[in-house]
Amino acid sequence: MKKIGIIGFGNIGYGLAKAVLDGTVPNAEIVAVYEPNVLPAFEEFKSNAKNPVKFYTDFEEFLKTSMDIVVEAANPVVVKTLAKKILAAGFDFMMMSVGGLIENGFLAELEKLAEANDVVIIVPCGAITGQNIAAAGAIAGLDEVVIQSTKGIGGLKDAPYFKEKQMDISTLTEAQVVFRGDVFDAVKYFPQNVNVAASLALAGIGPEKTTVEIVADPHSSDIKQNVRITGKFGTMSCSLTLMPSPNKRSSYLAMLGAIAALKKYVSPIKIGY
Repeated sequence: MKKIGIIGFGNIGYGLAKAVLDGTVPNAEIVAVYEPNVLPAFEEFKSNAKNPVKFYTDFEEFLKTSMDIVVEAANPVVVKTLAKKILAAGFDFMMMSVGGLIENGFLAELEKLAEANDVVIIVPCGAITGQNIAAAGAIAGLDEVVIQSTKGIGGLKDAPYFKEKQMDISTLTEAQVVFRGDVFDAVKYFPQNVNVAASLALAGIGPEKTTVEIVADPHSSDIKQNVRITGKFGTMSCSLTLMPSPNKRSSYLAMLGAIAALKKYVSPIKIGY
């Protein structure tokens, strides 16, 4: 039985916890949740849990819990500030906010720390396909990786990019490319929207060479991801039309991807891991 700790108990964290509770993720139990604010969702989950679940607002106390893996389901800042402590404490670490890794040398530091403490770092593919193609293609050589994300106004309007550029996308009447750049800038300006691009970049040719396009569509009620990869292996293009999660910033598939990754972690058979 794998013991799981969760950081963040919003849309994805709560979804993961319910997947463990209903047996979608077998041979596992949630033993601890770290969240700066006490949430009603936790009380509901705790009342239905089959085992004791501790809630922490103090991270250092959270780290004292007996756990096999810590799952981050909060935001990129948590990855940047807490990842090293989690690995140093001897826990496997799975993160959803992959954008938190997009900083020169940071992933290499985490890799060394993971090796030193005999733990693993898991980065789910989330709401994207083609990550395995990017990873395999990078071995032989990739020429181009482009991901275009189309989202509704509600899922994009709070991004720091629009405040800095003094752009009001609520006035748009048709779909428009509002950003085009590398993953470093995409993560800076759209921290809650481009985890899939960060994941793709890390699997492939890196943040500087991976191009991100953000399209704001006032008529869109779903999320579209279009990926194009070319290299010595050939060419791959894929298009996804995804249902959004309740927060509108990420897709429902992102949460399903997290559940699938956790299910692989607890399973003795690792298919496509």
